[in-house]
Amino acid sequence: MREILLYHKKSLTVTVLLVAAMILFWQFFAMWIGKTIQNTLVQRVEQQLTGRLVVGDIDLTLSGRVRVRNIFLYDQQGNLLAKIPVMKMLYRWTDLTGGSLGLAQVENVTVQGSEIWLTEENGQFNWDGLLHSQPSGEQNFHSKIEFESGKFHLQSGQIDKTVEDVKGSLAFVNSPDMEVNLQGKVTQSVINVQGHWGKTPGELTLKTSAVELNDLSELFSSLPLSYVDGGRLENLTVVAAQDEQKALHIKAQGDFAGLNIAGKLNIRDGQGKFTGDAGGIQFSEVAMLLYGQQAVGQGTIDFKDNKKALNMSFTLPDADPAALVTGLTAQRPLAVQIQISGQLMEPEIKGAFSLPQISFTGMAVDAVSGSFHFRDNQIALQDVKGTFQQGQLTAAGAVYVDNQSYELDVSGSNLESSRLTDKDVQGPLSFTGHVSGRGEEAITKGNFAIHNGKAYGITFQQLTGFFVKRGTAMELSDLAVRTAFGTFYPEQLSQEVLDRLKKNEMPAAEEELKRAVAEKLIKQIFR
Repeated sequence: MREILLYHKKSLTVTVLLVAAMILFWQFFAMWIGKTIQNTLVQRVEQQLTGRLVVGDIDLTLSGRVRVRNIFLYDQQGNLLAKIPVMKMLYRWTDLTGGSLGLAQVENVTVQGSEIWLTEENGQFNWDGLLHSQPSGEQNFHSKIEFESGKFHLQSGQIDKTVEDVKGSLAFVNSPDMEVNLQGKVTQSVINVQGHWGKTPGELTLKTSAVELNDLSELFSSLPLSYVDGGRLENLTVVAAQDEQKALHIKAQGDFAGLNIAGKLNIRDGQGKFTGDAGGIQFSEVAMLLYGQQAVGQGTIDFKDNKKALNMSFTLPDADPAALVTGLTAQRPLAVQIQISGQLMEPEIKGAFSLPQISFTGMAVDAVSGSFHFRDNQIALQDVKGTFQQGQLTAAGAVYVDNQSYELDVSGSNLESSRLTDKDVQGPLSFTGHVSGRGEEAITKGNFAIHNGKAYGITFQQLTGFFVKRGTAMELSDLAVRTAFGTFYPEQLSQEVLDRLKKNEMPAAEEELKRAVAEKLIKQIFR
């Protein structure tokens, strides 16, 4: 029994000594590996850099990976390009034991918790020119770099974003060109980047299923007239390509939904498709609520030559008139076509409209159509036409959006006078006037004339006067009637009729008849 215990004791002692020897050997081997990498690989990389590389500890893990801690990479100006807390490099054991620890022998690289700063300005990246020209015959890195929980800080133009939780790989099979396959998160949006980049013409494609516009608010700081206060981009694809002359070209396409723009345009629930590049943005299949009314449209924003020109067209097929101008009674549908064009910051808004009927100051006008021009919170109406009492009405003037009042010049022709009054008056009526005010409280003033008409069976050549219309109440003044016997005025009509009848030496019976007719005309028409 004692011999067995002694045997096991000796075996245990030998085992402990072997383990201790192996640990000691491993420590020396790891130290040698770290020193070899420091003296070969790190120095070689530093010699190829135009910037500066700072490396912390280097050791060998039990899995056979070379672990490098606290790596900092700077450009020529001393700006930080990358910070890597932990980087692991995998070599073949034959290369490890043989001391072949160059870039070409690295089979795989894993970086953990890395932060990388990528800045673009005028088509140039902060990483450009980081490496010296590759010496002839120099072996390149032909493996893959895998990222675990990294961060990319991106800055380009007005974009300044941090992509977090970066995972994926950069493959250098055809070094120095690289194949990119990365995924990360911007706020709550997951983005994917794939493609190739390097000395040959490269192309990277960024895709994301959805991104909130509020997260890209810096992109909309120069939008016209208003500001974006809600919405999202969906199915977004951005392609960045570099041609043989190293010029950078960026294109984007996708959908937008839930777009809200406050200000003069007052857009809600906008949706549609877009494509864009450095030359501008094209919008199609656009649908939205414009001032609460359903609208569809399309258009472009032109960025060429720094013009920032806008060219958009919208159609409102069935708008509610009361939502646009109060104080008017109108029949739907109100169809409106809107054209927005000109400089991005001060566009011109104009269009055309039509509707079955509109009523104001007691008049119902049918088949109304016209054009408008919107500027400085004022709608200028032009070429407005409609039919009224078998005649034609026209109008032009301004509608003030702030208080919903209007100042309009109106005219009418060939109106049937018998349908405008309960008096026994017939004949085509024409008028010109000015409408001022708001809704039914508006006041219309002007001049009118009835040509070749009759009043209570008496024929006249022309009846003219001045009128003031307040709501349904009408006031007449400066009346004159031109007949075959001359022109008569209400305050003079009876006496002048008598005088002219006497001058014409008509029989008394006839004189009395005409005087009675004249007096009846006065009483019935002008009372």
